[in-house]
Amino acid sequence: MSQTPSHPQKNTNPDNFRYHHPLSHSHPPPFSVTLLGSGSSGNAALLHYNSTSILIDAGISLRQLQLRLSSLNLTLNSLHAILLTHEHSDHTAALPQLIKKFNIPLYANRPTAEAICWQYKLENPVWNYFHTSKPFHIGPFHVLPFSVSHDAADPVGFLISTPSSSLAILTDLGKVTNNVLYNIQNVNCLIIEANYDPTLLEKDSKRPWKTKQRISSNFGHLSNTQTAQAIASAASPSLKHIILCHLSADCNSPLLALSTVQNALHLSNHSHIPILCAKRDDVSPTIQF
Repeated sequence: MSQTPSHPQKNTNPDNFRYHHPLSHSHPPPFSVTLLGSGSSGNAALLHYNSTSILIDAGISLRQLQLRLSSLNLTLNSLHAILLTHEHSDHTAALPQLIKKFNIPLYANRPTAEAICWQYKLENPVWNYFHTSKPFHIGPFHVLPFSVSHDAADPVGFLISTPSSSLAILTDLGKVTNNVLYNIQNVNCLIIEANYDPTLLEKDSKRPWKTKQRISSNFGHLSNTQTAQAIASAASPSLKHIILCHLSADCNSPLLALSTVQNALHLSNHSHIPILCAKRDDVSPTIQF
């Protein structure tokens, strides 16, 4: 069964897509984001604006999802939607139990939804299908899914806007295309993976050569250097926060990722932008903007 989200706009130019409001004496409520887990052990990001909360991916166990939401004084019943970037288990592990026990609206493009149903042998869950590159809305959130390069059915990143702010989230991708750079321009918060350090990946004795080739391919993951170049290219006066996610436990470290990105930002005269490395197996600090 499926539903199709409404599409209030057809113009996918990010500059036209974001809200433009006249000056007001009142301050809009903050847009907040909290990563509940990030990495191969499980990914989930909580977005909140005004009275609406949505989850991007549900790759940690249901129990951990409940515990980590509880630490923020929230429950699963507080969620208005779950949006899915792609079908890999570190982004979808909680879905079978979530679907059985809760009635949270699920959003995915059709290829991703079909891959998830096949993967977990799900029978007729209700999906809200979105179309990649076509915006839709969930309450105050205006969502633009855009294509990324990863070894999944139809993987996406999201550009998500509220009346006051905008955020882009890119969890898994093997290369930064012009389309990706276009969609992350002028956001206020950028969440982007910095998966591996090339030297550590090359020296890693746990992974076979074929796995290393997959990770470093155009359909794998971003290295620290690729991430740093993307951030430096997209950095603008609008960018207030950077969150590095999906760091490899064996082939990266927060120190390496931070230093690589900081050096690139320094060279591009954007060294003032704060950078947070998301925690792998715990709740990261909440960012408001």
